[in-house]
Amino acid sequence: MNPSFIEPTIWGKMQGCDFLDEPCISNGKATSDVFCTDPKSTSKCTYDRKAVGFCSSSINPSLIPYTIWDYFNNGTVPNDPYSDNCPYATAYSDYYCTNTSRTSWSGVDSEVFGSSSSCFEGTLLKQNFMSDVTQSAYCFQYQV
Repeated sequence: MNPSFIEPTIWGKMQGCDFLDEPCISNGKATSDVFCTDPKSTSKCTYDRKAVGFCSSSINPSLIPYTIWDYFNNGTVPNDPYSDNCPYATAYSDYYCTNTSRTSWSGVDSEVFGSSSSCFEGTLLKQNFMSDVTQSAYCFQYQV
């Protein structure tokens, strides 16, 4: 092992004991905002808030080893086999907030992409914009 390649782990950081000790989803509520309560969501921030992502999953009850992990009661499994069946957002390959070559789409004019941008969730669509759009994660510049 080369210690110069070690990076800090932020998965679960500051999430409390429930993040590890409790099911990720119980009665439709997630123990952390990193988990998807809608397995078909197409707009969610990744756990590190570096990108806009989607909740990737499929229906395959035979892949769920424990019934307690069938969080949606329909055999939904995320694409990560090591997640204890906890669905979380996977980044779109072209929607990283630091990608300066990306431009804002027409639903939100104020998205900003760059080294000081991060993913935020909200309801910022233009008034009277396409009603079938379910975008709720965006890239904005931030200051600390």
